[in-house]
Order: sequence, then structure tokens, then C-alpha cells
Amino acid sequence: MRMNSGRCPPFLVAGLLVACVLLTCNWWTLSSQNYDILKELEEMGEQLKKCSTQRSLCESEKGIAESRLQAQESLSNTNQVKMTQELRGLSDQLNEKDDRIKDLETSEKQKETSLKTCETNLENLKGLDESRSGVLQMLRLEKAALEKNLQEQKEKTEKLETEINELKVRLSSTPEKPSNNISPGPAVFPKTVSPEMKQQSEQDENDNRFEISPEDPVDN
Repeated sequence: MRMNSGRCPPFLVAGLLVACVLLTCNWWTLSSQNYDILKELEEMGEQLKKCSTQRSLCESEKGIAESRLQAQESLSNTNQVKMTQELRGLSDQLNEKDDRIKDLETSEKQKETSLKTCETNLENLKGLDESRSGVLQMLRLEKAALEKNLQEQKEKTEKLETEINELKVRLSSTPEKPSNNISPGPAVFPKTVSPEMKQQSEQDENDNRFEISPEDPVDN
């Protein structure tokens, strides 16, 4: 073509220009797309970094949460064991208290029975005290009567002794007979002498009779 005209044909230049424009547009478009892609890649890289960081944080938080959960589970198990032991202890204490309550109720019933028995015995003792008071009153009356009778007997005895002494004086002043075989006659009692005094006088005469011996001289 250079041989024909010495210049490039215009359609070729136009084609080259169009091709350059197309290439420039494509390059621009591709560069824009590439920039956008790079930007997106950077953003995605940052997001990946953030995601990895968040993942590591989540994993660390997960580990912390798991450790806390394990601690809570162990604490819950420990608390459950403690609660079970406390429940057993409370159940044992409740049973002991029930037994103590039963023992106290039994003791209270026994005390009530003893109290009733004591009240019954007290009433019986009151009755016995009243009867004892009556018996003591009767015994006092009998004692007074016996003391009165004893005083009367003492007075009678003193009176009899006085009369006996008088009779002895009379007998001693009466002369005895010489015959030993003749027993003295019965004593003459005054009309006022009581039967007890007569009996005592006869007893004294009998005693005197046995006391006189036959060898004693008889006064004329």
C-alpha cells in the first residue's frame, strides 16, 4: 500500500482508532472492575480478618463459657450432693424429732396418769386425814374419859387407903384373945364402906393373920 499511495488507508486508521478506543474502554472497564475486585478483595480480606478475630473471640468466649458451664455443672453437682446430704440430714432430724415428740407424748401421758394417781391419792389422803382427825378426836375423848376414870379410881384408892388405915388402927387397938386356935372374927365395916374397901380390908386381915405367930405373947 505504501507503494500505491504512500499513506495508510483511512479505514485502517479508523479501524485502529476504533480498536484503540475499544481497547482503552476495555482496559478502563477491566481496570475499573479490577479495582473494584481488588477493593472487594481487600474488604473481604478485612472481613475475613474480622471474622477470624471474631471467630477467635467466639472460640475464646466459647471456651470461657464451656469452662464456666463445667464449673457451674460441677458446682450444681456439688450443690446437688450437698442438698441431698442436707435433705437426708433433715429427714434424719425430722425422724429424730418425731421420735422425741412420740417420747414426749408418751411421757406426758405417763405424767398425766401419775398426776391423776397423785390426785386420787391426795383425795384418799384427805379422806384419811379427815377420818384420822375423827379418830384422833375420838381418841382424845376416850383419853379424857380414861383420865377422868383414872382420877376417880385414884380418888377411890386414896379413900380406900384412908379407910384401910383407919381399920388397921382400930384392929391394932382391939385386944386379942389368948387362944391361938380362935381366929379373929370378921371385921365390922361401917355402913358407908364400899365393897371394894371391904374386899381390901379382908385381904389385909388375912395377911395379918398369917403374920401373927403362936409364940407371940398375948396381952390380957
